[in-house]
Amino acid sequence: MTATGTYALTLDNSRNILAASSSFRGLLGASTIAEAKALTWWEITDDIGEYLQAAMPRAIVKYSGAFSFHRTSTKGWMFDVPISVLIEVTTPEQYVDDIQSGAMWFANQVSNMVDELRGLTTGGAADTLNSPNTFISLQDIAIIDQGRGDAENSPDGKPYFVACLSLECRGI
Repeated sequence: MTATGTYALTLDNSRNILAASSSFRGLLGASTIAEAKALTWWEITDDIGEYLQAAMPRAIVKYSGAFSFHRTSTKGWMFDVPISVLIEVTTPEQYVDDIQSGAMWFANQVSNMVDELRGLTTGGAADTLNSPNTFISLQDIAIIDQGRGDAENSPDGKPYFVACLSLECRGI
């Protein structure tokens, strides 16, 4: 199904800009933008007891607040919206018994991804997955939390790393 309208396209474009980050693709084990986007879900559809979504690695994007439009003139409107991003990746084997090094590896990956998002949002790159639209206008990127998840909360029972980000977006 194709995203249409400002509300759906904004969330879809957040998936696009994430997928355009090579660090994000690396975390998800995706070699292409399209593969990374396919691993980035629109909404959380699982809980601790019943996993319905794909196994890790995975990412979830969803609105974390009101999608609000503001009138800017007699003919124009602008919106502001917060989007939450949850990224979950199985702990690489080399870090299963060395959590400190694994945590540093994961923090580096998240940091690189945020740096790439900053460049993508200011670089004017075209969104080739949703032409003629361009990437969403990120106004703020926050790493809310990142660390280790409990293996019992993993669909395959393996230890994993998790990061939660907030993207503040603005558009016309």
